[in-house]
Amino acid sequence: MTERFVPLNVRMSNDPAVHDRWNVLHEGMPPHLRPSVEGWLNEVFYAFRDIPGICARTLQFQTGEDPDDALRGYMSDTDDSALRVVDMVLQILGSKFEDAEGSSSSLTANKAAKFWVEIDDYFVQANSAWRIEQEPTWMLGRIVDETTTRAFEDVRDSGTTAGRLLAEAWQASFKHDADYTEGYRKAVLAVESVAISKFCPDNTRATLGTAIRDFRSQGPKWTVAGLDDQVQQSRDTLLAMLESIWQNQQRHVKHDGNAPEPAEQDETEAVLFLAITIVQWFQRGFVQKKPGS
Repeated sequence: MTERFVPLNVRMSNDPAVHDRWNVLHEGMPPHLRPSVEGWLNEVFYAFRDIPGICARTLQFQTGEDPDDALRGYMSDTDDSALRVVDMVLQILGSKFEDAEGSSSSLTANKAAKFWVEIDDYFVQANSAWRIEQEPTWMLGRIVDETTTRAFEDVRDSGTTAGRLLAEAWQASFKHDADYTEGYRKAVLAVESVAISKFCPDNTRATLGTAIRDFRSQGPKWTVAGLDDQVQQSRDTLLAMLESIWQNQQRHVKHDGNAPEPAEQDETEAVLFLAITIVQWFQRGFVQKKPGS
C-alpha cells in the first residue's frame, strides 16, 4: 500500500480545521478519484477482454454491441454503480490471480497483481472511505479503525473455526452491498464455537444459548484473566457480553408469522466487534476456571 502524500499548505498550517478537512474520508466515487478509476478500468478491459462480459452477466445489465461502453455507462449512473463495478472487477482479477499463481500463467498473475497495486494506490491517495482488500478475497471493503482491524486479523489468521467464521462475518459486514444479517449470524456462530468448546464440549446439540446456560449454572468458578474484585466479577462481564449477542439476535419467525427484521448496520458492527473481543479472550486462554474449582 502506498503512503498518502500531504500538500504543503496542510503541512504548514497550524489550524486544526485544515487538518481535519484534509483527513475526511470520502464516500462513493468522488470527482478527484473517478478519472483515475476510469483509466484503470480501461487498462484492465484491454488486458482481460472477458471481464466486461463477466461484469455484464453478473451485474445483470444490457450491453448491446459494445460491453465496454455499456459497462462505462452503467458505472456513470451513480457512485454506488461505480463502486459496484470496481468491486466486481477486483473479484474477477482475484480469481484470475489465484488460478494463475504458481502455474505456467505467471504473466496473468503478474498483470492482476499490478492492477491490484494500482487501484489500491488510487483509493489511498484519494482518502477514500473504501479500501482494497485481499483477504478473504479481492474486493472493496469499508475502512475500519486500525486497532479493530489488527484485532480482527489476529483472530482471522488463527486457523480456527471461530477465525474462519469471523472472517466471513467481516466480509459480509464491510463489503460493498453489505449483508448485515449474514454478518450478524456469522459473528454469533463464531462466539458459539468458542463458548461451546469451553463450557459444554461434550454436548453435540449445544447452541450458544446452551453454553450460556451452563456457564451461568457453574457459578463463580470461571474468571477472565483473574480480573475480579468485590464489586464486579469478570465472569459476570463475560456473561453479559454473551447474553447481549445471543438475546438480541432475531433468529425466529415472529408470532404474527412475519420474518424477523433484517439486521441493521450499527447493531451488526457492534456485535461483530464484541465477538472479536470475546473470541480473543477464549483463544488466548483468558477465560479459565479459578484455581481449585
